[in-house]
Amino acid sequence: MYPSDPTFVDDIDARLVYSDPSKAQQDSQLTDRARSLVTQALPNAYGSTLAVTTEPGAEFLLIFFGNIVQIYGATIPSPSSALARAQYTIDDDPDAEFVPRTSSIQTGVELFISTLLPVTFHTLTVKVLNASADAPFLFDCVVYGFLNASDDPNPPNATSSAVMFTPAPSMISSSSSTASGAGAPSTASSPTSAASGVSRSFPVASVVGAVVAGAIFFALLVAGMYCACARRRRRSDGDRESIEPADAPGG
Repeated sequence: MYPSDPTFVDDIDARLVYSDPSKAQQDSQLTDRARSLVTQALPNAYGSTLAVTTEPGAEFLLIFFGNIVQIYGATIPSPSSALARAQYTIDDDPDAEFVPRTSSIQTGVELFISTLLPVTFHTLTVKVLNASADAPFLFDCVVYGFLNASDDPNPPNATSSAVMFTPAPSMISSSSSTASGAGAPSTASSPTSAASGVSRSFPVASVVGAVVAGAIFFALLVAGMYCACARRRRRSDGDRESIEPADAPGG
């Protein structure tokens, strides 16, 4: 279950800032077995893309507005005893989680869900702590929004575009994090249809205000330059008149 008024941010979305984009595109470093499984997972991933990381250190950052955030990925069966692991930090509050072990290819896996946050802007940082060529960290998308629709100070309008995402039937059902005891969205259910989310549109008031302020500033600047030029011209004319010789009397 997603937050109210959810915004989906795909792994290739420009709003995500990767410290090293190449570390999220390490498909070529996968073992043949892992590459085959990841290829099979791609069609069911959000946007049919996955960020593939095979070594520690990959990191990305996202600034979002809301009071709850979820991170989704994919998992593949791994013979390795070492599981992929990542650290999820919201506003300097870190929390490390292992990617769950699975016996089959799974997409739409909830890797992390935050506790209830203040309704404001937050900085999310995800850093891969452990990954390998046979047990990669597979990041799919970030979903953020509001625990309750009433928490949203700027509900989306009717013209907002819908985004479709079909999570896997076996999304994590053992999320221990809950949103302030109110019960975080559970992923134990097996959805049979695509869950739609509405991409939030930021308020245009601030943009309009900035445009108007810029226009006023430009007009004042032009008026100031005109007045300065006119004053300089009058002063120059006065100086010329003061140095012109007076007509001789009787001349």
